[in-house]
Amino acid sequence: MGSRQWAADSRKEGRLVRLDDIVAQLNKRKQRATYGAVAGVVGGWPRWLMKGRARCPCYSWVVAKHTGSPTGYAESQIDPDCRSQIDRGLPKVIEDAASLRAWLHECSRTCLTSDQKGGRLPVDCNLMHDRANKANNVAGNGGDLVKHTVYLAVLRFLLGQEPWRSKLLVRECHAGQGAYRIPEGDSRRHRLLSCLYSSPAGSSRVLLHDVQKSILGTLGCWPSGAEGAHCYAGSPLINAYTLAESHGDSHELELYELLPETRRILRSVLAEAQPEAHQFWSVLPKEEQCKEFDGEAHIAREIKDWGKQNLVLLDPFAMWRQRSDQAKRDRYGAIIDGLVSRGPDAPSLVLFWTWGKAFPVADADLDGTASPVPNGYAELRAKLHKAGFAFILIRWRWELQFAMWVVVPADHVTALRDAIDCHCRLLSDHLTRHGCGQSQVEVTIDLPCRPRPSGGR
Repeated sequence: MGSRQWAADSRKEGRLVRLDDIVAQLNKRKQRATYGAVAGVVGGWPRWLMKGRARCPCYSWVVAKHTGSPTGYAESQIDPDCRSQIDRGLPKVIEDAASLRAWLHECSRTCLTSDQKGGRLPVDCNLMHDRANKANNVAGNGGDLVKHTVYLAVLRFLLGQEPWRSKLLVRECHAGQGAYRIPEGDSRRHRLLSCLYSSPAGSSRVLLHDVQKSILGTLGCWPSGAEGAHCYAGSPLINAYTLAESHGDSHELELYELLPETRRILRSVLAEAQPEAHQFWSVLPKEEQCKEFDGEAHIAREIKDWGKQNLVLLDPFAMWRQRSDQAKRDRYGAIIDGLVSRGPDAPSLVLFWTWGKAFPVADADLDGTASPVPNGYAELRAKLHKAGFAFILIRWRWELQFAMWVVVPADHVTALRDAIDCHCRLLSDHLTRHGCGQSQVEVTIDLPCRPRPSGGR
């Protein structure tokens, strides 16, 4: 059978399945499939299927029919579970395209709700749980709901102004896997998302509700009722959706994520949610090598060369006073140094802070009464102020303590502060109206303590 016929057979299933989608499923479910079976689904010749792909454990589940092993792989490049199946002579190999399609269909079917049956297949919700990624334990919590509302407010504001209306390059670190399945037993997040997904009152526009509905609807995961709130779209999908909605043809989204398994899930979810917009997003490294990719280190090295049309999103976990995290704090010091070195041509920056339940420590950092640690909260703030940079400060305590800094050119600070404050209030009022009362989000401008030197922002 030729490659055109393979592709035609694949399209009969409704879409051309991506290789990374299949590899992620095989890897997740410890299932081998032959080069011929996979090529029969994605289209192409079996011998060229893995061309340009690194030989690494994640791809070792695609095997030769006559050996049951991946061709040309060293022992260290084969997943241990796959190696065990080979050594034990287990006949657990999918050998033809029809069987693989049926297997993939069954994988996806496990996520269908009763109202979705008979319609398009949603993205497989089992792909939304990479256990190695601790973000799965917090996605969709009170920190995310405000953080993503701020992201939306910032993006929409910048996309309405020059020079960002013409071109905006969003660089997001700690991107995560794009979409998340909330575990059944997590009543706290289920309740919060049930409130978020409830219909807004009257003509109110709750940005995060509207965007979640659009994205999860595209993925086939939007709940039929508020009680079915089991999924949450993360910031990469939110940012991709917002850039696509702006109808600009020159915007870009560059995503950095540490773990290769998480990156595979992220690429698959993005392709499913925005198949027509693949050209403007990328997940580094573009040539996947199945190694860790340190996005913070990449930003620290490169930010000094990024100009005004860049927006950098940083979302680290708590690390702001522990002695063991000094090296990471120093990296953030280098990032701030690189940013302020650009002066009026510096990129915009959004930095998310969390202290967990260490409320006294958080209060002392935020109020300026804590003893400073090298490149901790107080010192990074002082670096910005010394360079003449004002920034927007967002702080809230929804079970845990959070804050954000938003650094944009000085002539936009006040207007953007007002927009962020408005959208955060709409979110808080919406959640309260539906039974998830939260304290108001405080949005202020943090000004330098001395006059801003010429050329500052």
